[in-house]
Amino acid sequence: MKKFLLGNRVLIEGDTGEKKTASGIIIAKTEDMGDYITGIVFLVGEGRRNDHGDLLPMKVEKGDSVIFQYGKPIQIDGKTYLMVMEEDIIYIN
Repeated sequence: MKKFLLGNRVLIEGDTGEKKTASGIIIAKTEDMGDYITGIVFLVGEGRRNDHGDLLPMKVEKGDSVIFQYGKPIQIDGKTYLMVMEEDIIYIN
């Protein structure tokens, strides 16, 4: 089964440096980067549509290293990823 995201959503994995509370809340690593989280893009949506219906492509690609402030934990095939909207990503490398 092919997996894909809709819209301008991004799934992030890797060494995000976060801690998770018992209730599932993600707490960002704060030693070096303040309240920011780092990770690697795992899956990218198709983009979002503007008011005219034109598809605006994503700027982030699978494999990019990114910095963001928060993400919603999502489980796929037993692995936890963080889902963010593209506009919540503040840095792409």
